[in-house]
Amino acid sequence: MKYVTLIILQFMVLAGFAQQIPISQYMHHGLPLNPAIAGSVGAMSISATSREQWTGFEGAPSTQIISAHSPFFSNTFGAGVLITNDRIGVTRTTTATIMGSYRLKVLTGNLHFGLRGGIEQAHNSWSEVRTTDNQDILFANDDRSVLPVIGTGVYYYNSTFYCSLSAPSLLNKVYQDGGYFAEFDILKIRPYFNTGLNLQVNDSWVLRPSTLIYKSQSDYIKMDINMLLAYNKQIELGLSSRSTETFVGMLRYWVKPQFSIAYSYDMERIALSKYSRGSHELTLRYDMIYNRQINNPRFF
Repeated sequence: MKYVTLIILQFMVLAGFAQQIPISQYMHHGLPLNPAIAGSVGAMSISATSREQWTGFEGAPSTQIISAHSPFFSNTFGAGVLITNDRIGVTRTTTATIMGSYRLKVLTGNLHFGLRGGIEQAHNSWSEVRTTDNQDILFANDDRSVLPVIGTGVYYYNSTFYCSLSAPSLLNKVYQDGGYFAEFDILKIRPYFNTGLNLQVNDSWVLRPSTLIYKSQSDYIKMDINMLLAYNKQIELGLSSRSTETFVGMLRYWVKPQFSIAYSYDMERIALSKYSRGSHELTLRYDMIYNRQINNPRFF
């Protein structure tokens, strides 16, 4: 019995670290990291991402995210909605939030201030756990919790540069006495700093380096280094290194100027990697832009 409990707890901890950044393609689908991105595309933007982590491993993390956001009132305000579904082992979490942003013209670019708020429902299906003792009362009953979600961020961008600082969650989720509760602890807020460039190599090629710096759940500072190369505004190839623990290969193809499909494959350098077939992620994005050209380094 104690070994079953130990395995479950270890898996939940490992999965928690893995889900620190919900997706690898945050450069294409940035709203989950920063609510200030709402309305920044200049038109209605709809994105959907599906991620299967550690494929081949029973109970591995599975994530689905859908978002939509748009500017309003001459691009002064932005609003959006984000729905996330996570499943890790016997734990399922569904989050629904709304977002708002306010835009200011600053120097040669735009500065957005954003907030988000909503609810998160967490459900632990302990009765699905297979144990050596079918009468074990610790796994007889499921539990369900509903928690508030609050986040904030700022976002600056112009035609060649962007910079993002955010705290997607200002509340810390704690599991205790058969349920979750939310607490505010300023020392446990985990900020994300993301910045990137849009370097025009020639008429056909664009180089897009970027980085993401964040504080992990183990209180270590970690860094992603991303390098994307786009050709003729139609296809994009990329590589990413996540603190030398994960390497990601990415491919994005624009079916139409408004519609793109992106795929990524993660290769993890952790103990579980020998038992899995990597992580797969697919992102679809549709921007309702038809009659004007937007030249912007934002992958969001």
